[in-house]
Amino acid sequence: MATSTVKSTKRSRESDIGSVELEEPNVASASTSQLPSNEQETGPLTTQPKKKKKKDVTSGIVYISRLPPGMTPQKIRHLMARWGDLGKLYAQPKDAVTSYNPNGQHKKKQKHQNANYSEAWVEFLDKSVAKTVASMLNAQVIGGKKGDKWRDDIWTMKYLSGFKWEMLGEQMAYEKQAHQARLRAEISRSKTEQGEYLKNVDLARQLEKRNTKKAAAGESGNAAPSTGDDTKASRGYKQRQVVEKSKTLEGQGMDGVLGNIFG
Repeated sequence: MATSTVKSTKRSRESDIGSVELEEPNVASASTSQLPSNEQETGPLTTQPKKKKKKDVTSGIVYISRLPPGMTPQKIRHLMARWGDLGKLYAQPKDAVTSYNPNGQHKKKQKHQNANYSEAWVEFLDKSVAKTVASMLNAQVIGGKKGDKWRDDIWTMKYLSGFKWEMLGEQMAYEKQAHQARLRAEISRSKTEQGEYLKNVDLARQLEKRNTKKAAAGESGNAAPSTGDDTKASRGYKQRQVVEKSKTLEGQGMDGVLGNIFG
């Protein structure tokens, strides 16, 4: 009986130990529980192919060297927008002051003055489109509907390689400074010329006054009163001296001859 009870207690212990071993946590489940939530949902990580980044599209500028008379910036944008997306646009007014007028003659501004631009810069958002448009439209007729104002005019344009819109502002500022420098030089030159001219005018007036004074003094000296008797006396006096000398000589000669004859 004692041996049977010992065996039963051993079996119960073994069964308890086995139950404890069954209750040990699983390593795989513990490791998965410690992973982040997104890895649990998505499962094992996989390498995905990298997507190619899109290249940044750079803008390009087209320079129109000549604009038809009366064409406005709005019309230029309307004509160029059919070929691609546009950015900025600038048209240079033809009536802008570019030289100094020494005479100061300026045209009167009309109340309704027509638009008159000489050149323009057009920015296309895509550089390749700008190159294509410049090569395609250069030296070509503008075209349009029958009766359009600029239908028979010709485009004159080119693509400015490596030119940025900021450079245009710098170019305009440089041209403005150069124009102001030329204006200052022209004003200083005109002032010096005017000073020299006034100096020569004053000198000519002084010389003219001196000549008039000399002429007046000479006329007064020549116009001094002189009688004819004085002139005759002076002339006769000279003649009398000559005549008297000749007479004395003649008298001396006759006396000598008579002395020789009569001893």
